[in-house]
Amino acid sequence: DPALGKGYGEALILDHFIDNVLSGEHGYERVVKCNGRLFVENAEAIVAHLRADTDVACALDGALTWADSRFLVARAATFASLLHGLAGEIDERRGVYLEHVLMRRIAAAIGAGARWRPLPAVPRYSGTGATGDRPYDGVRERARWILHSALRTLRYRPRSPV
Repeated sequence: DPALGKGYGEALILDHFIDNVLSGEHGYERVVKCNGRLFVENAEAIVAHLRADTDVACALDGALTWADSRFLVARAATFASLLHGLAGEIDERRGVYLEHVLMRRIAAAIGAGARWRPLPAVPRYSGTGATGDRPYDGVRERARWILHSALRTLRYRPRSPV
C-alpha cells in the first residue's frame, strides 16, 4: 500500500533480499546497506575501520528515537534479525517510519547482547535523497559534512580514519 510510505516499500525489498540472498549458502560475514539513490564516497574506509566485535554500526539520533537507515553495516545474522519483517510495523500515516522501528530493533538487540558501535566516520553521501529529492552534492551539504565530521571527531576519540 503506497499510502504506508516509502519505508514500507523499502522494508519489503529488504525482506526479499534477506529471504533470497542472506538465507542461502553464500557465507556472507557482513552486509552493507545503502539507500539506492545514494553513494557513500568513504564507504570502503568506514567498513575497513569497523571494530571486529561490532554487530551493527549506524548513526542513531541523540534521543534514541530513530536509527539512520541510509547507511549501516552489520553482521549478516544481525542484519537479518534487525531488518526482516519491518513492514508490518511501519505506517507513515501514523508517523511510524522505518527509522523508528529500526531503532527499537537495535535497542532490543543491544539488550540481548548485540554490540552497536557508531560508524568510525561520518558517511560522505553523494547523489539524491528520496525525501524531497534532496541533493547531497552541493556546497551547503559538503560544508555540513565537514562540520559534522569535525564535531564527531572531537566527540569520539580516537580520530576518525576518513
